[in-house]
Amino acid sequence: PPPPTMLSPGFLPAATSASASACLAPLTACWRPTRPAPAAVPGSPGVAFVVGCACARRCSTRKSRVPTAASGSSDALRVTDLGAKGMGVVAGRAISRGEFLLREQPLVTVEVMRDIAQLPRWEEEIRKAVECLGRAQQEAFWDLSDIYADAGEPKSATGIIRTNGLPVESQDGRDLVGVYATVSRFNHSCNNNVNNSWQPDQGGEVLHALRDIDEGEELCITYIDLFLTRR
Repeated sequence: PPPPTMLSPGFLPAATSASASACLAPLTACWRPTRPAPAAVPGSPGVAFVVGCACARRCSTRKSRVPTAASGSSDALRVTDLGAKGMGVVAGRAISRGEFLLREQPLVTVEVMRDIAQLPRWEEEIRKAVECLGRAQQEAFWDLSDIYADAGEPKSATGIIRTNGLPVESQDGRDLVGVYATVSRFNHSCNNNVNNSWQPDQGGEVLHALRDIDEGEELCITYIDLFLTRR
């Protein structure tokens, strides 16, 4: 099972020393947390709540410009149910080291928020942003996992963002994350076989294979900043 201190991608603007240390050991299995991490108090280090959509207040005039495009080799990736691990991505064929796999723009981009008291407000704003998307993109968003929803309870927009968010580079210095129809399906491994990086000139996340990958093998990225200082 994953180390208990490891958090989902939207919760790692600054990883705890425990989670960073846990990734020093090579892991061959990919994973995504199956239960929520303990709730943080406002201002606590290492954990951030993800909120706030830049589109929400302007969607009536920018609806047709919401970025959702994706491109790549359609036969290289296959999103599938991995049983107890939930959804994930596997290789649809043999993949060569360095091969371009996917370029995808986020469905929604939001700011990182550290005040838990603001979650209800931002839940509403994120929902408004999602409503700006086309039907297929809305379905893709709500189909993503929410590890913060109790059994039998509906998903929340903030729960989906907190579970699936990946860092987005901001020109104005804001802490942003994005959620993706496909990239957000990739599980984590500290011994990842796929590299993902935000490319501002392309307005999206770009993925390449780090090594040769066999058909049917799970494709994993890492949610941890590899340049974190070890403590």
